Amino acid sequence: MGKIIVLDDLTACKIAAGEVIERPSSVVKEMLENSIDAGSTSISIEIKAGGVKYIRISDNGKGIEPDDAIIAFDNHATSKICCADDLETVHTLGFRGEALASIASVADVELTSRTADNPQGIYVHIKGGHIESTGSRGSSKGTTFTVSDLFYNTPARYKFLKKDATEAGYIIDIVQRLALAHPEVSLKLISAGITVLHTPGNGDLLSCIYSIYGKEVSSSLKEVKYSDSGVQIHGFTGLDPAVYANRTRQTFFVNGRHIKSKIISASLDASYKTITMKNKFPFCVLSITLSPYNVDVNVHPAKIEVRFSDESLIFKCIYNSIQNAIFARLPIPEAQLHNQLENQLQNQLQKAEQQNQQNQHNYQTELTPIVSDQRKNSDQQYFKTELTTPVFEQKVDCGDQHFLKTEATPTVSDKRANSDQQYFKTELTPPYSAHNPTPLSIPDAAYSSKVPKSQVLEQPQIADILPEPESRPKLFENAIIIGQAFNTYIILQQGDQLLYIDQHAAHERIMYEKIKLAIEEENMPSQMLFLPITLVLAPSEHQILKNNLAFFEKIGFIIEEFGGNSIVIRAVPSIMQNADISTVILSGLGIVQSSSNKNQSLLRNDEAIYTIACKAAVKANKPLGIQEIQELLDNLGQLDNPYSCPHGRPTVIRMSKNELEKKFKRI
Repeated sequence: MGKIIVLDDLTACKIAAGEVIERPSSVVKEMLENSIDAGSTSISIEIKAGGVKYIRISDNGKGIEPDDAIIAFDNHATSKICCADDLETVHTLGFRGEALASIASVADVELTSRTADNPQGIYVHIKGGHIESTGSRGSSKGTTFTVSDLFYNTPARYKFLKKDATEAGYIIDIVQRLALAHPEVSLKLISAGITVLHTPGNGDLLSCIYSIYGKEVSSSLKEVKYSDSGVQIHGFTGLDPAVYANRTRQTFFVNGRHIKSKIISASLDASYKTITMKNKFPFCVLSITLSPYNVDVNVHPAKIEVRFSDESLIFKCIYNSIQNAIFARLPIPEAQLHNQLENQLQNQLQKAEQQNQQNQHNYQTELTPIVSDQRKNSDQQYFKTELTTPVFEQKVDCGDQHFLKTEATPTVSDKRANSDQQYFKTELTPPYSAHNPTPLSIPDAAYSSKVPKSQVLEQPQIADILPEPESRPKLFENAIIIGQAFNTYIILQQGDQLLYIDQHAAHERIMYEKIKLAIEEENMPSQMLFLPITLVLAPSEHQILKNNLAFFEKIGFIIEEFGGNSIVIRAVPSIMQNADISTVILSGLGIVQSSSNKNQSLLRNDEAIYTIACKAAVKANKPLGIQEIQELLDNLGQLDNPYSCPHGRPTVIRMSKNELEKKFKRI
């Protein structure tokens, strides 16, 4: 006897539901797409318990005819296409005819709908694929779907659902993206009685972006408009500060359908290659319109993946559209400001040259080549110098030039034909030991020059700045701070070796260890802010923040709700006083948002902690003073692992005297 049987319709629908309806957000997506296809201009979504217990979606679209209300729940029943050939010209978001049948097979569904031609609406109640009741009912024009007790009859699927707050986050993300794809439709999302999202529906994409992401993001965007070879592109792309640590704020649409595409992402990355730092991703909302013949949307039941007939054309169009938006529309004031600064610096340099001619010699930055000033009555040599890590400096009003503080010694008379001005012999402050505040023994003659009395500045005592020797770690014991190279690498001399420390990698390791310790012991001190920081989050980000408030409180933040999706940060961890707090918080939230497990707490998400530590750490290209360098060395030396950052990059590398002498062919 044969073993093959034909499954009944209900079982087949439950199997199909496993592909189409993965979680409550899948229900919301399918229902919203149907509402948009029906010509709705206003859609309201209400959810409870993350959509697991209750979803209600109401629209003002065309409505469903009474004769179609029941058949609409049959498998593969659709009004979008009639035959296989229609798949090549699909203009609607839905077309498979699987959604309603799949939802009805695993939930309790009620439908109320009325068209403009009918005085009363049609009501249908289906539970677990079985029709419970039908009839007429008074209603406004449009359609209302109510979905209750999702997966009540499929426990295998129900047990894999996340917490209610996490499922609500998935729904918020879906609604956000559909709102951006269709700014002409007003979408209102209510979760647990609170309105978390409401877009204007005025057809203006920028207004829609503003309603979701706030003023700071929307004001940092450039409009994208481009058309070539039948491909039309419209949207907005970001410049600093609308640049982030991940891709969660990048959204792409093809013919009104939200998609994910490696081709589009790669083209966007190429467009920003020389504009943003590595591993930085700009905000971007791009809507691509092209002939349905040139794109296949029938790749996956979720319809989030598509195939382009000419991928190279799409890549080129995206690249050109972004380049045009960024470079053809650069704000003129920035260029003018650059020119003003350039002119100002040029004038100041000319003044400095005039002062040189009057024997008033200024010091600039790093000890570099000697400039000989040959004059008839003077053999004096003058130094043009750069101080990579100024031990003591004071900015004088002369552009970016720094003048060294000098120490006056006995007056030397310089008698010249046209000048009886007195000059002071001065000494540049030499490098200091990291563990010995006594200056290194360097001949005075190497640092001597003549400077006008008006330039003499009072020099503080080194002992008041450096910490006590006994408090310093042994890792860098007897190390001498040589200075800072490229404002990024700290250089030490320890015995017959040179130590190079990546200040960002080192500080990142320090921040990571302190955050981890704060999570374990809850002893991170906070610093109250004189001016609290207000941060506007996207609804999905706001939901993740609410789920992870315990994490931010453990590491020293004090955060309060400020209405809508805004928060107020009143205190920050004391170790992050100088960090960009908005970037720190958004980076942590972005890691959770981009992960497959949005339910994972930041308390147990090492990647998020790495990212937060990275964003809070001192950056490359930042000048550090001796006190700051010493504090970093002290903290780094106390760690169990001071030799690599949390991402595995080295913090310290060494070069021996022998290696250096080999480079110079001394040995």
